[in-house]
Formats: sequence, C-alpha cells, structure tokens
Amino acid sequence: YVCLTKFSETPAPFGVAHLTIVLSTLFGGLIIPLVIVNTMYETVDIYGSAISSFLIVTCILNVQYVSAELDDPFGSDPNDLELESLMEGTTM
Repeated sequence: YVCLTKFSETPAPFGVAHLTIVLSTLFGGLIIPLVIVNTMYETVDIYGSAISSFLIVTCILNVQYVSAELDDPFGSDPNDLELESLMEGTTM
C-alpha cells in the first residue's frame, strides 16, 4: 500500500508531459496531413486524402488522451483503481 501511494503522489515531470503534447499536436496536426496530401494527391482524390489524414490524426490524439487518463490511476474517477478493495484483498 505504501508503494502504491508513493507511486500515486509522484507527479510526472512537466517537461515530458508538455513536450509530448506539443510534438503530438505538431506531428498530428501539421506534418501528417501535409505528407498524406503530397503522397496521395496523385493516386487518390482530395477527399480520400482528407479522410485518411483525419483518421490518422484522430488516432494519434486519442492515444494522447488515453495516456493522460492512465497517468493517474488512483483517484475518484469511475475507471480508477479502488485502493480500499485492493487493501482488503491483501490483508486477508
């Protein structure tokens, strides 16, 4: 239990979190759409490249949001771990 609380109270470094958000936004919002439009423009119409670009960027940003939710598994959210039931299971 002490190790769990130590893990839950140690924050992630701000620089790592900020760099991850900036790079995923830059990469997903600017670089991927430009690369897809440049490579798919000759073979597929503009709508196909826009749809594939949107899907790829959405997947990258969803991974970002899921990792932010998994960053703090101890709390009062519905999908967080229940420390009380874990504690009861280890002591009995």
